[in-house]
Amino acid sequence: TLRGFYKEVADTIDFLRARFSSDFLETCSKKKLLTCLLTSLFPEPLYRLGVFAAPPNCNTDVLKRVKRLPIPPKCKSFFFRFHSRTIPVKEWRESRGFDVFWSTNCRLCKTTETFTHAFVLCVDAVFFWDVFKRTVKKDFEVEESNFRYLHFGDQLDTVLDTLVVLGLYSLWKTRKVDTDGGVAKPSWVNFKNIATFVCQSMLACCEDNEEWKQAIEGISRSPDVI
Repeated sequence: TLRGFYKEVADTIDFLRARFSSDFLETCSKKKLLTCLLTSLFPEPLYRLGVFAAPPNCNTDVLKRVKRLPIPPKCKSFFFRFHSRTIPVKEWRESRGFDVFWSTNCRLCKTTETFTHAFVLCVDAVFFWDVFKRTVKKDFEVEESNFRYLHFGDQLDTVLDTLVVLGLYSLWKTRKVDTDGGVAKPSWVNFKNIATFVCQSMLACCEDNEEWKQAIEGISRSPDVI
């Protein structure tokens, strides 16, 4: 009976042979074997499969990009939940057995408050993204997959990614007043307040950045109530 180190070696060999052929194990490198093990043991999460898959030609390192964005930590935490579709909208809470008072309908549209509805289909969201695109002078498709992967074209745009994350956070901040309480403010007012703070912070660090200058000029000139 093997013991100690030799038993660990034998168990490892049995573990690998149960998953890969002998020919593969004899020819593959350590790096390739590590990649194959990670792929087989830790597959893509469900929220990145099927209808929730990334758009074509999309960078899937979105969480690393958001981690480096110049935004408050609460916005980053929000986006991690947004990307994994675990934002507690009414439909999500009911499906997991939580009590949803009155109904699961959106307070504005009188239809079920789903994840997609809250950030894309709701009247508030439709109006918000229309004003957003005209204010920052950017055009993109308002789709859930584009928001979840911050995919708005072939070239990465840090300024646009930052403003979109802040916009999503502002929509949710306005919506969750129904359950968390507090003073209700329009989504655009919430966005304008936090976006102005972030843009001013970036200009304080890099005064010559024209993209941030244009962003804060457009946002500061927009009306307070939308």
